[in-house]
Amino acid sequence: MSCVSGSVMSELFAARERALTEPIEGLHASMLYSSGWFLLWLEGSDEAVDIVLKRTTKRLRIHTAPRVIHRSKGAPTLKEPLTLLSTQWPETQTEFGRRIESVEHMKPPLEPRDMWRLLAEPCALPNVQSVGDPIRRVALVGADDTRSIDLVRKLADSFGVPMVYQRFANSDAGTRDVGAAYVDLSIDGAPTRVQVLSRRALGHRMVRESLKGIDKLAVLLGSRPGSAIELADSVAGFVHASRHLPHIDLVGESQETARSLTEYLTGKSSRIAPSRVSHATEAHLFEVLFAPVLQAA
Repeated sequence: MSCVSGSVMSELFAARERALTEPIEGLHASMLYSSGWFLLWLEGSDEAVDIVLKRTTKRLRIHTAPRVIHRSKGAPTLKEPLTLLSTQWPETQTEFGRRIESVEHMKPPLEPRDMWRLLAEPCALPNVQSVGDPIRRVALVGADDTRSIDLVRKLADSFGVPMVYQRFANSDAGTRDVGAAYVDLSIDGAPTRVQVLSRRALGHRMVRESLKGIDKLAVLLGSRPGSAIELADSVAGFVHASRHLPHIDLVGESQETARSLTEYLTGKSSRIAPSRVSHATEAHLFEVLFAPVLQAA
């Protein structure tokens, strides 16, 4: 648990710099900040992990080793020296501490990846405890990043639920962070998560990891052809890198624009077959996001 007086991302970037300038052979890690807590996921040999714990104890000038909530042996998951994630989660330090306790003592014990997801992107619905992902997940990406965020923020306001903001960064010291957000809703009694991300974020490996298992990707093409084509390229890259292909709904200022981009996308990748091409205004966002997925004939 920690009190941060300045920028959280500055603290995380400082940790990334230390990891790169003082590397430990065979160690891969990810660091999360949320609600006043720093959490570290380490993968490597026992010796490598113990070195990090000792360094942390010394740097923080504490008399006991950092708290360990899980330690096990298994197949490696992480791929970089240190990735970073900050979640603007609407809980106090004490409340998030109880969440950590709950995840730590779940029966049967969770795998590290599942523990991390429950802490890094927990469900915000009061009637859904920390037992897993929402039942349905849809994502929204637009050519105009600001408009996409504003649309989902208005959706959150209309339901009276919090918007959860996230920042992601990889281990490349020459790169900055990218943003994303999500809101959890109850649609017809079913927990549903809407994730919104920038065009740039769609190309980020960590963000793509967070999109695993989504049911639908709604693509808002906007009114500028150049931006729409750049967005289509990002979508094609996402599809190429994904094992699970969600249904894709293209939403344009006009159906002609959407259909033109459909031809462009299908030319980029044979895996892309948009399930619905439509024209939608802000008033129809709800319908676009939550319309039933079209089944293949």
